[in-house]
Amino acid sequence: MLDDKKEIPFVGPIYAGNNWEHIRKILNGLPTSYKKSKDKAVKQLMWIAPSDSFWGKSKKLEFCFNEIEQAQLTHEKNPQRIYTPSIYLPLSDITDRRAIGNWKSEFKKSSNNLYGLIEGFLGGGVEVIVLEGTFAVVCYHISRPETHPVSIPVGFITTDLKLINTISDIMCDYIDGSSSFNKMHNLGLLDKL
Repeated sequence: MLDDKKEIPFVGPIYAGNNWEHIRKILNGLPTSYKKSKDKAVKQLMWIAPSDSFWGKSKKLEFCFNEIEQAQLTHEKNPQRIYTPSIYLPLSDITDRRAIGNWKSEFKKSSNNLYGLIEGFLGGGVEVIVLEGTFAVVCYHISRPETHPVSIPVGFITTDLKLINTISDIMCDYIDGSSSFNKMHNLGLLDKL
C-alpha cells in the first residue's frame, strides 16, 4: 500500500497488471477506511483518458473500469456509496459520431460512467485518475512519431493530499472549462451524445 506523501513511479499503461495492482490495493481498502471515517460524504473519482489512439486497446482496461464500478459501494447488508466514478473519453467535438460510436462499442458495460470530453487536456498526452482525498495517478504518454509510432506511458501514483488537491484542481478546471464561447469541454454522458 502507498504511504502518505509517497509517490510510486511506473512505466507502461495504468491498466497493466503490475501498475493497476497499486490502485486495486487502494480500492480494496476503501470500505475499511470509509467505516472508520466520520465524514461519509460521497467522493468523486475522475479519470481523464489521453488523446492517444493506442490507449485502451486492451481488455484489461475494461476489467479496471469494472473494478472501479464494483469498489464504489461498501460490501454490507445496506451498501453505502463511497464514490461516484466519472470516466472522461476524448472527442474532437460533439459531432464526432465515429469516436462516440467507437467508445460506446468498446466500453458497453461501463456506459453509466462514461463522459465525452473535448480532447486536449494538457496537450492530450496526459492521463489522470483522482479519487479526491485518497490518491492520484498521472501518466504521461510520451510520443515520438518520427521514430516510434506507439506512445510510451510513464507516470506516478501518489497519496500526498497536497499533490492530489493540486492535480484535482487542474483536472476540474479543464473539465468545467470551455475552449471558446459556448464550447464546453465536458460534453456530458456518452450515452446521451
